[in-house]
Amino acid sequence: MERWYVVLALWNGVVWSQVPYDRNPQWESAPQGFYATGLALADMDGDVFPELVVSCGNDMARQPVCLYSNQAGQLQQLPSWCSADSGYHGHLAVADVDGDGWLDVAVTEYLGAGGFGSPGGVKLYRNHYGRLEPLPGWRARESFPSFRCAWGDVDGDGRPDLAVAGGEAYTRVPEPVRVYRNYGGVLEQSASWQSLDSVYAYDLAWEDFNGDGWLDLAVACARGPSRVYYNRGGSLERRPGWMAAEAEFANSLAVGDVDGDGWIDVAVSFNRQLGGSGRFVLFRNQTGKLERTPLWRSSFSGYGSGIALVDVDGDGALDLVTGAWWDTVRIYRNLGGTLPSEPHWRSRTRSVVEAFAFADVNGDGLREVLWSLYRIGEGSLFRLPVRPVERLLELRMGGASLPPNRYCSNLATGWLSLPRNLGDTLVVRAVVSNRLDMAVSNWDPEQGNFLFAWQGSETGVPAQIQRLLLRIHSDGAGNVVAECCVPEAGMVTAEWMTLLGQSLPAFSGHLPAGCSRFELSPPSAAGWHGLRLHTPAGRVLMPLFRLYSP
Repeated sequence: MERWYVVLALWNGVVWSQVPYDRNPQWESAPQGFYATGLALADMDGDVFPELVVSCGNDMARQPVCLYSNQAGQLQQLPSWCSADSGYHGHLAVADVDGDGWLDVAVTEYLGAGGFGSPGGVKLYRNHYGRLEPLPGWRARESFPSFRCAWGDVDGDGRPDLAVAGGEAYTRVPEPVRVYRNYGGVLEQSASWQSLDSVYAYDLAWEDFNGDGWLDLAVACARGPSRVYYNRGGSLERRPGWMAAEAEFANSLAVGDVDGDGWIDVAVSFNRQLGGSGRFVLFRNQTGKLERTPLWRSSFSGYGSGIALVDVDGDGALDLVTGAWWDTVRIYRNLGGTLPSEPHWRSRTRSVVEAFAFADVNGDGLREVLWSLYRIGEGSLFRLPVRPVERLLELRMGGASLPPNRYCSNLATGWLSLPRNLGDTLVVRAVVSNRLDMAVSNWDPEQGNFLFAWQGSETGVPAQIQRLLLRIHSDGAGNVVAECCVPEAGMVTAEWMTLLGQSLPAFSGHLPAGCSRFELSPPSAAGWHGLRLHTPAGRVLMPLFRLYSP
């Protein structure tokens, strides 16, 4: 009989059976007449607490980019920094562009100084040792209307490249999508990559949709179908390799594995101001191929706006968070890999929602984790087992610690990108949290931005999984045994999850209420695995641990 050993195998946690937010926000910034649009929660000053960064203006007024400092876990109501310049700002994205360990801020300008009819662009505020520069230190040479931008690593060199959405649908000004490459920590002035098609792009995201280890580019389009440009070995195709079957009016998108099959799905919010359905939809990824027609549609129909995929209830599955103009925040809980047509939770607020950001603002749920990760395919990517990650403490490869200029990441969606010549096994020391607060930016000059603080409780929560323990039998046989406590009797199944997203059966049987022990079938190969457990109480995904046989 083959012996199997398990290390890093103890985990204690709770699955929240309800959305852990009050329906009213616990914090609101002072309005100041801002048309808040872009949003990020990120540690900008190095004190471990995330600041709130907001870009303002939209298509209404020329306004600044502002930062609300976090003082020992408490966001300030007035900004501690605002840019010296103003603009019709769209959204923003943060990344360490020059590799100095400090996060910089890229911001789009939807319109130029003259408003509609004048082109905007994209610019970068560098972070100098915890302080953003008052004026942008970089600006793209091209001028064009742009509502969003996103950081990725198109060529796999470990440096963040900037993708920028172009086009303005109201007065019908189409533009190509652009990518500005990062060379040695400096963005090129003119985009070296442009799509061959001109579109009205309002959002975009980098992700690996076909599992080859290279970041593809998904684009949400108005007055036309959304699309994906595939990355072939570090070179982004100029024509879309996937297009939705329907021409719609997309406002925002979010990417993540919703059904738990290891493949990245795409959620899109449609806005019916210019026509279309105005629904939230989900395009499922079937083993590397996105379906052209949405698998799921919300019953909601309206002015859909900001959208996010995040595990708000702690069961290991990504829930859908949505916003709309002059409407409420909605949360659709993910139950067994499926979304309901009606939300489980709605805020009592009514505002013009623009964007969401999630982080542990007061640090009450932080914990340090250690992971060993393997490179995906032949590309540059590594997949983090938890998203979002609060911060990276150390990356080690081949026994050596990597400096910040050797890698880039998206901690919200859970990928790391490193050059292939560094190696294929990566040790990551990071900080994560099970108490995520939700920030909302509001295009509404009479309201501020909101923070819905995590309000869960670790006691008295119904339908919870209290403990999952894997250990070696004391009889010396080396069997892998699970101990699980469930509040009600029912069918329990377990499956191994590999780093490549494969699932392998581990257990299936009926368990009584209370605590039980049962033997797990070992996986077919040694290495790092997660364990996904389905019980009458819900689903839980155990963090990675290592199984090996001598």
